[in-house]
Amino acid sequence: MKKRLLMLMVCLFLLPRALAAAPIEKEDMIFLFDGKAYTVGEEANPLLSALEARYGKGIETQTESCLFTGMDKEFDFGEVLIGTYPIGRAGGDVLESIIVLEGELKTSRGIGIGASLEEVETAYGSDYVLDYNQITFCGGDPLTEPVLVFFLDLKANAVSGFFLMGNVN
Repeated sequence: MKKRLLMLMVCLFLLPRALAAAPIEKEDMIFLFDGKAYTVGEEANPLLSALEARYGKGIETQTESCLFTGMDKEFDFGEVLIGTYPIGRAGGDVLESIIVLEGELKTSRGIGIGASLEEVETAYGSDYVLDYNQITFCGGDPLTEPVLVFFLDLKANAVSGFFLMGNVN
């Protein structure tokens, strides 16, 4: 009886972790903002407009694109930085990176700044690349598929920022 009870307790302890740590899917590579999902590789204007509505006009910097005709841009909204490149319709801006540096924003699986490494692993699993203070998840080939990266504050062992980035294919 004690052995069965112990096995049941172990299963109950491990079950939430096993269920929560589903493999990374393409659907995980989204940025949720005010109830709407945004993905790298799509037109940037809808997200830029939503961010501007909440934070006001962001600080825009731009530089000549080394890969495309037009300007690569970065939009700084304080809590969030957006990187774009000019490959949309008629040279429009396309989302290249979404970087969260502070605030209450979270990933599609509920991980935000201040989350512990254990919470990241519970939400996303342990199939990641750890490079010093960066945890990188990819749902496919990192050279062609978006990646989700968490920055860790190594002293606190907690998320200090995160970003989604898409590579140009």
